[in-house]
Order: sequence, then structure tokens, then C-alpha cells
Amino acid sequence: MLQLAGIEYDLFETQRFQHGIELAQTAPNLSLYDAIVSVGGDGVLHEVVNGSLTREDWKEVIKVPFGILPAGSANGVAVTLGFSDFHLASLNIIRGNTQKYDIAALYCTNRGDEITYSVLDAVNGYFSDVDDTADEFRWMGPLRLTVAAVVRSIFLKKYRTRIYYLPDDTNIDNCTVIKDKESPASLESGSKERFLKPGPKPSIPNVIKGYNCVTDPISERLSESWNVVDGAFGVTTITNVPFLTKDFRISGTASTSNGTLSLVHESKRLSAFGFLDALLKETSDPTKGEFVSNMKETLVHCVIIESLGLITKDKPANPNAGPSPHSQIIENRLVSWNPTAPGTFRVDGEVLKGTTAIQVQVLPGLINFICPNWL
Repeated sequence: MLQLAGIEYDLFETQRFQHGIELAQTAPNLSLYDAIVSVGGDGVLHEVVNGSLTREDWKEVIKVPFGILPAGSANGVAVTLGFSDFHLASLNIIRGNTQKYDIAALYCTNRGDEITYSVLDAVNGYFSDVDDTADEFRWMGPLRLTVAAVVRSIFLKKYRTRIYYLPDDTNIDNCTVIKDKESPASLESGSKERFLKPGPKPSIPNVIKGYNCVTDPISERLSESWNVVDGAFGVTTITNVPFLTKDFRISGTASTSNGTLSLVHESKRLSAFGFLDALLKETSDPTKGEFVSNMKETLVHCVIIESLGLITKDKPANPNAGPSPHSQIIENRLVSWNPTAPGTFRVDGEVLKGTTAIQVQVLPGLINFICPNWL
């Protein structure tokens, strides 16, 4: 279709995991193209955007609109923007209408000051567990996600989680983030800056670098401007898209262009059966929002998600029970967890191996994205 429309293009093919990052980083004269279009799923788009934003000339490259021709299993970005069909997406590229698109910048505990950019979501808990299981079922094709979702609902895992966030009505410019003057507020200055990749930096310093949940908790590094949520959650997601697939809506408030991120976690305790029931109702008719109705959503500028471990016990609290280092009474229930199993964090489907906390901040309207003009 692009050829019939008289559009000339250069084709770069990925050969391996994260090859898209390398191609986008090294492609000559990338800022001279009329568009940068990825063909694949959300993971390929993630790689292309990350490679583009870590070039020396990234400020020029982001003036070029990005686009996607969906050919993945989930295609959450394309579904959200209204063109999950490949031919409709091709017409969308030909027409070339654009809008601003929010990007999220992410730090994690084991990558120092390295920044990962997100176009879709960052997750811990259920959706990450689904991806882990789906990776084992790749031979099933697109059906693997559905099967993995059902399996992980039946064998639902929950994690002891702390969430710190700045809501959308917070004035970031006047927000004191770090209490301790010797904390990581100055990490981006000095000689270390020479070793950081180019690219846009979030305005909030890397709070989670070098923290220890026992001896140096995150809460001691934050001002009173931050809100805290403490609980046992199966779902913990930060996203700027309402749909993860064409059959599944994760958020009723998320938007790719409203300058915020949507923080999603359970609003009430769900058993494995209740979780599966909500999931099946959602996939049968996403317009009703059966799954979303069980979630609490908060629009945020910045969020820190800390996973303390897999829940091993969740029962009514005994007021006479003695203290335990890995147990706590939450909502009149005794919750115990295994700190050696914090679950897997993922960003846009990519595994963040070994991390126990992430910090995510929205970069409003950082890139232009090709999408239908009705958005």
C-alpha cells in the first residue's frame, strides 16, 4: 500500500532481541526522514523509541513523527489509537496525521542512572506473570496470551507492594522530593554525567538508586508531597494506554496525550475465582469495564513501585500474634511475604531482571505519533 501511494522508504530488519534499539541508535541521518515507523508489536516500538531517544541527535530525531504497523500479539498502542487492523494502519501512515504522545522515563534499582523509556506500561504482578507464562507458550501464537491469562488467574499470585506517587494535581516545580540533602538529588551532576547515555531526563532525581528497604527505606527519601499506598496486590500497573489488547481494557482514565500516567491496582480483595470471573467478563465485552470496575485508578506525574515479596499468607489477623520481620497487619489481616521472590517487573513487555523497585515519570508530549485525525 505504501508503494501504491508513492511512498519511498528504507527498510531495517531486526534479527534479535533489542536489535531495534541498536538499529535506531546507529541509523544514519535519522532526523532527515519524514517518519519513523516500526512494523511489529509494542516491543518493537519500545526498542525503536528507546534507540531514537538515546542518540546524540535525539532532540532533532523527536521532531520526526513515529508510527506503527501492528504485527504483534497484543498491539496495545495500535488498539488504543484506533488502528489495530494492518491495512487501516497503513492508510493511517499514508495520511500522516499526528498528535503529541506522552513517554514515560523509568529508573530501576539495578541499572544505576540508566533510563528506559516506555510507550505502553510498566507492570509488576499479574500482567508480568502472564507474560512470563506466555513466553513458554510461544508455539501457540496469539492464543498464548489468552491461555496464559487464564492460567495465571487460576493460580493468582499477589505481592507485598508499596506505592509512592505524586498525583496529577501536584505542582512538580514546587515539590521538594528529597528530604536528605546528601541523598541522590545530586547524582546527575559531576563526573558520572559523562557516562550517561544522551536523551531526555526526568525532572525528579533518581530516588531509588542504592536504597535498602530495611536500612534505607524509600519513604525516608521523600517529602510529604508524596502519597503512599501499602498493600497486597495482584495487579500493579502504570500505563498511558487504556487497552493492552483489543479484547482487554486495563484503564478507564489512561490517555496517550493528557500529560499524566494512570496508576492501577486492586480497589478490593479478589479471590482467584473473583479475579478470573472479572477477566472473562472483560474479554467477552471490554466496553462494560468489568475488570476496570475492580481496580483503583489514580492519575499521576510520577510513581515509585516497590515489590517486597510474594505473599505466602493472607488470613484474618490474630491480635495476640507476635511481630515478624516479613509479616504485617494490613486491613485487619495478617499478611506474610517471601522477600526473595519480589516478582518480575516489565516495561513494555521487556523484563527488568533483578530489580525490586521502579521509578516512573511522565514526559508529556515528548514525541509526535502518527494516528487518525479523530483523536
